[in-house]
Amino acid sequence: MKEYSIGIDIGERSIKAVKIQRSRLSGRVEILALEELSYEKKTELRLVLEYILKKEPFVSGKVNLNLPMHECYFVSIPMPFSSRKKVEQTIHYEIESRVPFSLRDFKVDYQIFPTADGTSEVLVAMIPSSRAEFYGELLNFPHRMMRYLDISGLSSFGLIAESLNNKTSFVYVHQEASSVHLLFCNQERLADIRSLAVNGETENAKAQIKAAINLFKIRSLPKSELAIYVSGNGSTENETFEKVQTEIKEHFNVVDLRTLLRVEMDERLASRWHPQKFNEALALAYRGIVRPKEGFHLVSPHRGLKDLLGSMADKKWFAVAAGIVLFLFILEGLLEYVIIQTKIKGLENEMRRAYQALIPDSGAVKDPLRRLTALVEQERKKGSSFHLLSFPSFVHVMGEISRLIPPDYKILIDKMDYRPPSVTMKGVVKDPSSAEKIKQRLEQSSLIEKADLELPVGAGKEERIYVTYSLKLKQK
Repeated sequence: MKEYSIGIDIGERSIKAVKIQRSRLSGRVEILALEELSYEKKTELRLVLEYILKKEPFVSGKVNLNLPMHECYFVSIPMPFSSRKKVEQTIHYEIESRVPFSLRDFKVDYQIFPTADGTSEVLVAMIPSSRAEFYGELLNFPHRMMRYLDISGLSSFGLIAESLNNKTSFVYVHQEASSVHLLFCNQERLADIRSLAVNGETENAKAQIKAAINLFKIRSLPKSELAIYVSGNGSTENETFEKVQTEIKEHFNVVDLRTLLRVEMDERLASRWHPQKFNEALALAYRGIVRPKEGFHLVSPHRGLKDLLGSMADKKWFAVAAGIVLFLFILEGLLEYVIIQTKIKGLENEMRRAYQALIPDSGAVKDPLRRLTALVEQERKKGSSFHLLSFPSFVHVMGEISRLIPPDYKILIDKMDYRPPSVTMKGVVKDPSSAEKIKQRLEQSSLIEKADLELPVGAGKEERIYVTYSLKLKQK
């Protein structure tokens, strides 16, 4: 089985495209097609891209896009740790403290370069969200999707640093039509990036490039030769760059990524291959299928979901995430249903107990709500509300007791339990005869049907006798 990847490098004046294929069995990588087209205005980019992607063999394959380095901002942040999890937790605050603008208007990504002592250097790349959306929309064609949005110059830098396979310091010079970008590598990590405009200011630009390279050499390799690697289409066209090469003593090495990566090519394409033109497009295509986790990914925010669906592996994880969300949604609904049903059962039990309290002989009640509703309607027709309202109220009973028991009986009532049709009254009297007289008086009431007296055993010997009266109220 074979994988296909397309790398498209957008330069200041031209677009370069490279398509490669990789055998999953042997790991062999081969260039299948090369394309270069010039443009004059940014508004022509979409038309040029559409033209390229409609040609064979660019009509299929994952598309990866490089945007020009001069459109990005960079900041290098030293970290006291190299753990990706710790970096992710703190990097946002570190960036905000170092840039003079709000990150809400920018698309941000970063790379972590660990060091031998456990610390790291984090290179942060930022591009205005409007520009990220502009480049993202360039590939908004039916059935075509952008896999990665990387940065020209940085795509190839990591591959070059890895291919050297040593801990030396070097300078990678990426030249565009009207600007030059210097990437300084100090022991396998990107130490600094300098971007200079060279169009129209030859002498000034030449002096700045020379000074930057010499300063890095003094700091990193004061006693040895500094390796300088060159790539970018502009390095073959710009007069300033040629003058810099003649004035700096170190040797300039032209990079050929196809040779470094051992990428094969048909003889018919070999005559069209120009490393300084196609290095970046090849690096990006190579990343798309061989090193997908490396490099930057400055995809525009509103295309993030489409990028998530860019490969079968991503689709699988998206389906798993969607399944988990759906499961949690169903589980929440089920739990809510169980809670509601439990509350309903509790209310039914309360209504059943209330109905049985009103009508003790009712037996088992299957539908307490319907039975209570019928009872209320029945009592309403009778002219009363509930069964409870057919007995004298607590206030009427207390008034009746106060009227029947004169002060000279000397009873002190300390507790009254009103539960129609029963009323329990407890108090203290001086002698049993007083207690009996109070009982007789209570039986004369029109509200009380029956009065029972309960005296303690041996009553009459104490100065204070505790008595209990059990009264049964008459129904209205």
